[in-house]
Amino acid sequence: MEQINSRNLDIWGYEKKYKKITQKKDSKSKPAFLADKHMENAIKHVARKFPVVDARMNTSTFHYVETMKEDIIKSLGLYYYTFADLMELKDNIMQLLTTMDACQCQLDISLNYELTAGYLNLVVNLICLMILLSRVDDRKVVLGLFNAAYDLVHGQSESSFPRLGQMILDYEHPLRKLSEDLGPLNRV
Repeated sequence: MEQINSRNLDIWGYEKKYKKITQKKDSKSKPAFLADKHMENAIKHVARKFPVVDARMNTSTFHYVETMKEDIIKSLGLYYYTFADLMELKDNIMQLLTTMDACQCQLDISLNYELTAGYLNLVVNLICLMILLSRVDDRKVVLGLFNAAYDLVHGQSESSFPRLGQMILDYEHPLRKLSEDLGPLNRV
């Protein structure tokens, strides 16, 4: 549990850094192509159709993405894979919490302080991460553009994109989704 909490905090740090970068007004902090007029149609298309982004079917819309695909993958890769790590971490946390529930763990801070404190930290950190995720500007554009460029280079979507796109949609309203996800675990 301690190892998952540590990983949780690492991803939280990356997300906060990304959020700060995307909220800054100066153009030096964002990849230049996100403000490029030639990318405007592709960005609007990605934001409107997310997570269904088919760059090969919309060649006129994604023409500039085709020419910039290597730069897009290089510039947005860290952000994309941070979101993918977050998805994997969320899955691991939910699996651990479900296992604890199935084993009928009884948490009592006076009897097993470390387990109870670790559990509470894990849940609080998960909630913070998912709320922070929902507040990251341009998350759909960044993930969709990365996947479109990846698709143009490799001929197929990045393997985690379908699940990642669904997670982004599910957590548009994080408190509602977290209530659904964590509600059944109230017996722990």
